Amino acid sequence: MHMLLMYCGNEEYVKGDVHICGFVAAALGVEKVRPELAEALVASAARKLDVKPVELDVARWTWRASATT
Repeated sequence: MHMLLMYCGNEEYVKGDVHICGFVAAALGVEKVRPELAEALVASAARKLDVKPVELDVARWTWRASATT
């Protein structure tokens, strides 16, 4: 359901895809994180930072892109 809401433009959700799961796992220093947990942790972090979850996802993409160039 989160994926549908996200694709419909709801900025309160991120997709717990391989990239989000990998980013969250690396941040936590663990090997794997389930998609549901990754989504929840990103949403929780966004609330604490007073930004939308999608804004954290964009920041993650931007950071990753700059780290590979």
